[in-house]
Amino acid sequence: MKLLILMRSCIFTARGGAEVQVDFIKDAFFRAGHDVHITYDEKVSVDINDPQATYHGLPDRGKLASWRNYGAIKRLVAEIEPDIIYQRVRQGYTALGAIIAKQNQIPFVHHISADYACKKNRVAFDRNFLGGLVSEHLGRYGIAHADLLIAQTNAQANMLTANFGLESLVIPNGHPAPSRQGIRADPPVVLWVANIKAWKQPEIFIDLAKRLNDTDAKFVMAGKEGNKKFHTRFLELTQTVQNLEYVGQLSLEEVNACLAEATLFVNTSLPREGFPNTFIQAWLRSVPVVSLNFDPDDINTTQHIGFLSKTIDNLERDIRVLLSSEQMRAEMGARARLFSMSHFHRLITDAAYLHEFQQLINASQKL
Repeated sequence: MKLLILMRSCIFTARGGAEVQVDFIKDAFFRAGHDVHITYDEKVSVDINDPQATYHGLPDRGKLASWRNYGAIKRLVAEIEPDIIYQRVRQGYTALGAIIAKQNQIPFVHHISADYACKKNRVAFDRNFLGGLVSEHLGRYGIAHADLLIAQTNAQANMLTANFGLESLVIPNGHPAPSRQGIRADPPVVLWVANIKAWKQPEIFIDLAKRLNDTDAKFVMAGKEGNKKFHTRFLELTQTVQNLEYVGQLSLEEVNACLAEATLFVNTSLPREGFPNTFIQAWLRSVPVVSLNFDPDDINTTQHIGFLSKTIDNLERDIRVLLSSEQMRAEMGARARLFSMSHFHRLITDAAYLHEFQQLINASQKL
């Protein structure tokens, strides 16, 4: 099988959840003996050293004008002759992938990366209105013409049906399980990991550290710098809190090491997440997750492996409850580990991708 993964960024240019999952998929197909090609928009020259895949830089036209790479992608597909095209993150490339795959009579797979992609979104009337409108409708066209539409959660699958009348297959994000559980830090560590963006609401975690300064817990934040003005304000806020440490951007391995020692993991994002990788990484390491707004498929609450707090006051209360009860943390952590091993282990998700993609190719070859 020859697989083309159509992306605007790759693990060497960005380390968001989509890029991490694509890197896992690439690894799975390479290990199964398949030929993998990955595109990325080449903003600046990057050093790529990866024997598992061939990377193809495309002109960087920005998210809203990515449709202008139609010719470049069409030429690349003619050169590579892939058996299947896989695309993640709904935007202009979603439509280009669907159109070019149909032209070449090969299957096209789109993977939903966030809840917004399951909805008909309003486009802000600003200077980017026209580009945003084009991107929104190209994304809608692409998901409607995918040969296989993959959702991360049952909630996303239900939204796709309700909003677009589209059927999808649920394959959740997968992660490798740690070979052994870590030793918890003493005093306890409350961890927050996300890109430093406004909608991730890092200021709420900073406020939590202030509210909980009567405990012996240490509050740790990690994440990549986003908007410079927002990041400057964020740094100013962190410097006024004695029980808080910001450690900057970490690699996936470093995040896993922090989680292995963490007591709790906290998410403060607005309710527009897809399926945060950090939830799964925490659960696999027996770490309860306390989330302000988001609980994918109600897993935290129905499996009793964390809390969905909904308000900042409740978030403080839930963290206090867990910090005060080692037994509750241990029980939640054990359930989290057991559930995640049976649902989110990469052995399970890798097998699902390999099976479904091969089925699509087999079906297309019979036509």
